[in-house]
Amino acid sequence: MTHIVIIGCGIIGASIAYQLSKIEGLKITVLDKQLPAQASTGAALGVLMGVISQKVKGRPWKMRRMSVQSYHNLIPELEAKINRPISHNRDGLLLLCLPGDDLDRWKRLVDIRQADGLPLEMWDIAQLR
Repeated sequence: MTHIVIIGCGIIGASIAYQLSKIEGLKITVLDKQLPAQASTGAALGVLMGVISQKVKGRPWKMRRMSVQSYHNLIPELEAKINRPISHNRDGLLLLCLPGDDLDRWKRLVDIRQADGLPLEMWDIAQLR
């Protein structure tokens, strides 16, 4: 039996452990120095930010896209397994562009993500109010 140790049991470490647990012949141990939601996962509002990555092709983007998709499927799958709701944020996040930022680059990214079926929007000042 292969023994895998995962260091860090936030959303990423726990998700990796869960996916690996579906494979027979693996013994999985997760280690974390803190209680749940004390480190990155708790500070990140439970949001994976792959959609706003400026990467649009290649292996890094493919991996981010798979992560975003699997996260949206993972919550309902886990809720069904434990027969209770899991608190999480699906409201998204707000990234403010500053003077000097390349807004055309962001607009192109919005078009690419929307064409790929991923929600990404640019808001103007009126929409923020």
